[in-house]
Amino acid sequence: MFTQIHPSTPAVSPRPLRACLLLRSSIHDPRLAAIQQDRGLTFVKRCGWTIELPDDVHEVTGPGRQGHAIDLALAEFLTFATSGRYDVVVV
Repeated sequence: MFTQIHPSTPAVSPRPLRACLLLRSSIHDPRLAAIQQDRGLTFVKRCGWTIELPDDVHEVTGPGRQGHAIDLALAEFLTFATSGRYDVVVV
């Protein structure tokens, strides 16, 4: 069971959970994935979760906010969320 004391303070699990990080890449801003990875890894570490680099970091690419790209990103997210390999998917 997780307890969240304050919205800006993440809940800390009683055992280390394995996390994966999904990054959204952008052709308009190539720095976006690096920024997301830095912030995501900081969040994962703050929560006390485990993550193995580079295997647990996945970049979702697509032509933008078009329907097909969103469908692919959602399918990839659901695959990681239901695979049993990870306890937490950070987006």
